[in-house]
Amino acid sequence: YRRDVMLRLLDKYFKHIASWNIPEGGFYIWLRLQSEIHTRKLFYHALHAGILLNPGSIYDGSDQHHLRLSYSYASIEELEKGIIMLANLCKKLRTK
Repeated sequence: YRRDVMLRLLDKYFKHIASWNIPEGGFYIWLRLQSEIHTRKLFYHALHAGILLNPGSIYDGSDQHHLRLSYSYASIEELEKGIIMLANLCKKLRTK
């Protein structure tokens, strides 16, 4: 259920700035951001806004395009609030 909610939120708020695969199991989704969004900068802005996320560079030092988003602990309301805030940050931080 939570996975499906997260997928609907991503489709609504991220379809023009990222891509992702539908996971068959687990508790997270790997999001691939468009190349003009710098994940390191996004990480710090998100942290300041109270959003904890895992940039791909934690798992692969050269990965500057992925985020690992978990949907296992937050409530549905928190997921929606966090996804909206994160999408707004991504749009704000896009390089021209």
